This record gives sequence, C-alpha cells and structure tokens, in this order.
Amino acid sequence: MSEKPQVFSAGAGDAPRQTLRGGTYAIPWGHPCHWPLIPDGRCGRMRTQKAQRIVAANDRDALQAWFADKGVQPETSRDVYQRHVRRLLLWATVERQLALSDLTTADLLDFLTFLGQPAPAERWITPDHRTYALDDHRWRPFAGPLSPTTCRQACSVFNDLFTFLVDVRYLTINPMPTGGELDDPGQSGARRRA
Repeated sequence: MSEKPQVFSAGAGDAPRQTLRGGTYAIPWGHPCHWPLIPDGRCGRMRTQKAQRIVAANDRDALQAWFADKGVQPETSRDVYQRHVRRLLLWATVERQLALSDLTTADLLDFLTFLGQPAPAERWITPDHRTYALDDHRWRPFAGPLSPTTCRQACSVFNDLFTFLVDVRYLTINPMPTGGELDDPGQSGARRRA
C-alpha cells in the first residue's frame, strides 16, 4: 500500500475530478494532510434565495455559525460533532465532488450506508485500526466500520446541523432522511430497503 492515501478520485490512478463551482476551504477545526480541500458551496444546489438569519457567504461560514450556536459544550461532545461532520465533508468531496449545500436525501442515504462499511478500506480506514494525528500520512477518517449506535449518533448530529441551516434560511430543505428511509443507518442499502 502507498504511504499516502489515494483520496482525490474514486478510481485508483484517476486524475481528480474538478467539477466544483466556487472556491474551496480547509475544514476549520482541522484539515487532514493529503486530503482535498472542501468545495465552499457558494453556489450549492440547496441554498435558499431568502434573506438569511446568519451571515454566511459559503458552507464554511454556515458551519462556523452552527458551532457557535451550539455554545460552550464539553470538549468531548464538540470533538464528536466535529469528527462526524469532517467525515461527511470528506466523503461528499472525495466520492461525490459535492459541497455540503449540494447534498440531497439520496446522497445522505448513501453516506449513512457507507458509515457501516467505509470502502475502499485503504482510503477510509486505518490499516491497524489506530487513531493518528491529522498531519500524519496514516490518518484516515475511520478506525473501522461504525457501530449501529455510532451511526445513530451521526444521524442525530447531521439532523441537528441541517435543521439549523434550514431554520436560519441558509438551506431550502433538510436533506436528512426521515421515517422509513432511515430504519437502520449504517446497514447496506439493500438490507435497509428490504
């Protein structure tokens, strides 16, 4: 295996697809080295045209407003929120070449399934199931597949994020799956729909 993760395209050896509109940004609470910058969502498909209740020119500004709105939290809670959102942002960028404000319910259903079995493993999971610093070339978003409990926790975090973004009129809709669409997050799509 290569020393650096191959994260810039879906196919090994492929050039990165640059279909992004607008700019990019580093994840404000810590960006892993050797991973692509995040599309800024300035022209996101789900952005509202209404007057916003926050000052946010792009997804990064909106994320920072969400974290500020959460207020002072225990450090462990903040770290959990940041870890889940970092995984979503990296997956959307690497696997879909999309900004946060481009994501649809179908995208999030695919991501929630992905959490139960991140693939390809060499891109997404540390080979020794250890945790590394973001500036270490061995860093990956996962130490292994997430448990059903952790997948449900991730759903709660994402629902909180997207509900906030709709409430402040940054997004037109909350793309988080609801009801029967979200019976068992982290399970395979076929099993979930069976």
